[in-house]
Amino acid sequence: MPARAAITRALNLENMECKKIFRAADLATLDEYTIRHEPVAAIDLMERAALAFTTRLLELYPREPRFRVVAGTGNNGGDGFAVARLLRERGREALLYAVHASEHCSPCLDVNRERFLAAGGEVVEVRREEEFSPSGDGAWIDALFGTGLRRPVRGWLAGIIRRVNEAGGPVIAVDIPSGLAGEDNRENDGAITRATWTLTFAFPKLAFMLEENYPYVGDFEVLDIGLHPAITRDHPSRFYYLTREAVTRVLPARDKFARKGTRGRVLLVAGSTGMMGAALLATRGAIRSGAGLVTVHVPGAHARLVHATIPEALVDADTDDARFTGVTLTPPPDAIGVGPGLGVAAETGAGLWRLLEEWRGKLVLDADALNIVARAGGVERLPAGCVLTPHAGEFDRLAGKSSSDFERLDKLINFA
Repeated sequence: MPARAAITRALNLENMECKKIFRAADLATLDEYTIRHEPVAAIDLMERAALAFTTRLLELYPREPRFRVVAGTGNNGGDGFAVARLLRERGREALLYAVHASEHCSPCLDVNRERFLAAGGEVVEVRREEEFSPSGDGAWIDALFGTGLRRPVRGWLAGIIRRVNEAGGPVIAVDIPSGLAGEDNRENDGAITRATWTLTFAFPKLAFMLEENYPYVGDFEVLDIGLHPAITRDHPSRFYYLTREAVTRVLPARDKFARKGTRGRVLLVAGSTGMMGAALLATRGAIRSGAGLVTVHVPGAHARLVHATIPEALVDADTDDARFTGVTLTPPPDAIGVGPGLGVAAETGAGLWRLLEEWRGKLVLDADALNIVARAGGVERLPAGCVLTPHAGEFDRLAGKSSSDFERLDKLINFA
């Protein structure tokens, strides 16, 4: 079984009802299936998207009387024309800048352009950067380029994006910030809209999940536009994201007579001189997560600190006063967590490897436990099924440096 399929099956993502993240290139397939099988006309699907966008936009900016819409020549621009019309119908001022990014317009854009003009809308035609002179206050709607963009934005169109970014006022992107690729932006050296909000359709784009793109995406929300459930269920995806609802369904419920002895035993190995804060935070986290009995193994000199600050935790003191050197697994816990504030001293590393050789149950490795493994090049020695929780730097130490979050994510899939 391919690694990704094995991971998906092991985590039971489908049954958890996790949400799929499709590629930007998949959107046309999802739209076309919906158009054929709902059935719904393409122009009506666009109207549905524009209505969802406008409704949420006015919830975010209920007192904003004035909007400036920058629309390109593709379907994203068609959304922009429809949004501008809907804003006018709701009593807002909506000035539309029609940027001629191509000689050809999408058929749906042509329809929405005529509808906007018929409703009395004002259009400023822009065929070069000098014809775009943003002025006045108000919010900006970015509908210049959508998910169909296949290359970085340069030339006079890049100048349009820069002028929007410099205009002042909030910028709300339709589906995706103009110039941003839906997934991999490692080679993207073009201009990109810096949105305050991105209101995206049907599913988040993978690029939204990567920290390096936050300056462009801003805050984002996913708007349901009623894509056909069969295609979103059956169309394959490499990526999923968890929702609060999905996690809630798999959390065990406490019964009425639950007590600490029936809710599981956790052993936490954490802390060293100078880094006991990490041990205390991790201990509180383990208790908050619902574990019944939490025992924290800390350096001997710091046992009193745990007793004084977290009295509900049991404390197991190391024979060393300053660092972790080893722990006895009697009575055996149900799960072990190792690493917060542990340090990377030689004695600590030796104690960790002894623990890993002895323990084959549920295990979470974090922080310095991962740094010890990385220093020793010991990934192959980790027991099957253990959970690793690295931040970006710790993961780079385990798997090698990455030039971007997208590369790191790809490397993570292969690493797992």
